[in-house]
Amino acid sequence: MDGPTLLESFKLDDDTKATITKCIRRKDFEWSEAFFLSILEAPRTKMEVYWTVLALRDCGTAASVPALKELLYFPKQDVKACSVLTIALIAGASESKLYGDLLLDPKYSEKGYAMWAIAAVADHRAIDAVVAYFRKNTGKIRRGELCSGAVGDGIEFLGRYISGRPDVLMLLQDIWSNRHKLPPADVARLEAVSGLPRT
Repeated sequence: MDGPTLLESFKLDDDTKATITKCIRRKDFEWSEAFFLSILEAPRTKMEVYWTVLALRDCGTAASVPALKELLYFPKQDVKACSVLTIALIAGASESKLYGDLLLDPKYSEKGYAMWAIAAVADHRAIDAVVAYFRKNTGKIRRGELCSGAVGDGIEFLGRYISGRPDVLMLLQDIWSNRHKLPPADVARLEAVSGLPRT
């Protein structure tokens, strides 16, 4: 799966838009960034916050990013997870450092979503965080215990930077030597990395 395909998966389809319109029951409802940001600024339910985060994927701009960052530690798991993906869709690579910081932050529980954002849009500024995350979790990778999505997305991301980064090459070789512990989808992503010696 390549970057644009991952990014496309964050976008809203018509059914989700219809669900948002139905679930946010406000007399002044309007499909606009200003309206959805007003929900985040006022007393609201957890479900309104969740639907608002999704709606901002369609109409949000850079002006929405600060409010979305405030939701990265929201009590509802879906809000935390969706907020980072919405930021990725809106801000792209400009927030690469944020995605990497979330990956390494012990207080941020949605590591798979942070890695998904990295694989979809991050640039070289997230490399060190991904390497550090994988090194910290080497034992879990070797035992096949780390979230499969996070491993596959991290492999895909690091594969773009294998040239000129001996630490990335060494890490991917280590993962390759333990590929029998990975799910077939992650092995396929590892096999797609060009420049990785197959020994």
